[in-house]
Amino acid sequence: MFRNKPAALLLFLVLPFVISTGARASSLIPDTEIREETARYNTTTVEVMDAVSEMTCSADFYLPAMHSVYYNGPEAYFVSSSGVINNDYTVNENVIEIRTNVDEIRLEELKLKKAEAEKAYGDDVAVRQKELQKLNEQYVSAASVGDVYTATEMNLSIQALNTETEKAQYEYEQRIADLEDDIEELEEALMMKYISAPFSGRIAWIQTYSKDEIIHPGDLVMTLMDLSKVYLRASNAIPPGTPVKIEVLYRGDTYYFEGRSVVNCSALTSGQKSGSIIEFDPSQFDTLDVDLGSINLRMIRMNVIYSSGSQKNILCVSTDALIKDDLNYYAEILDDDNIIHRRPVKVLLLKNRMAWVIEGLSEGDTVILQ
Repeated sequence: MFRNKPAALLLFLVLPFVISTGARASSLIPDTEIREETARYNTTTVEVMDAVSEMTCSADFYLPAMHSVYYNGPEAYFVSSSGVINNDYTVNENVIEIRTNVDEIRLEELKLKKAEAEKAYGDDVAVRQKELQKLNEQYVSAASVGDVYTATEMNLSIQALNTETEKAQYEYEQRIADLEDDIEELEEALMMKYISAPFSGRIAWIQTYSKDEIIHPGDLVMTLMDLSKVYLRASNAIPPGTPVKIEVLYRGDTYYFEGRSVVNCSALTSGQKSGSIIEFDPSQFDTLDVDLGSINLRMIRMNVIYSSGSQKNILCVSTDALIKDDLNYYAEILDDDNIIHRRPVKVLLLKNRMAWVIEGLSEGDTVILQ
């Protein structure tokens, strides 16, 4: 059937490759010249610029953060309270007055024990110093007359006494440190007269007590709303540390605030697999004249705008210059002789009616707007 079998075999091997690469044929064909009247076409120019891709996603309030405040002092008796729900308090401002249940007799006993330990150690040091001085004198005397045996014995005694002295000093320092810690803890407890706000915020809930009711260490005494920072939950996963613009629509007006992504929701809660937590300074809300602590969330809508990427010196052209079929993009380029060339182009991104082109066009090309 085939007279030239090697040639036939070569054709048989090449044919499947040609068929299998048909999807790439559009990038392999030469430019197509379209000779027609070009005066009626609108054109634009391919430009090189620094382009930034912006993304927008919805957001809603995640916080003001609610912080549980626990009593961390000794057992105490309730005296009075100035805490009022929805009232604002500054850091260290007194909220609940208490009377701590401190054993003042024990405090005096600990101080006495410390003084006794210091005196006993001082006396012990004085005795050891005298004994060490005596051993040194005996060592010098024995060495001067060549009494090697006595000199060696005295030297060993001196080393043993020094070891005992170091051990006694270590035990003394540990004892004094323990006594001082106990004394300091009781003195601080004795001076504790109030439970204060650990940070500036608004009381969302506070425990009610009766006169002289006992407050135990670890009891939950109040819940504070932290208004120093406000957070949003954005629907998109935004890398932590990314600066964002917060678009706020309130009562028919639009406001823009600055913030940043601090954590992905997947790192914050297992129940929310996507999204991000956005932090921003709540003082920016002063322009809205709203109370963040009691804001009606149904009256406010928010979006987060952020950069999802940027390119330096990238070729950009209007999306109106692109022709698209099922697989590829094309552009029609008008040359100096008013001949239109249809050419395949590779597009990296479409954003804001601009195309980032990485293959197929050159800076300064004149392209037909479709």
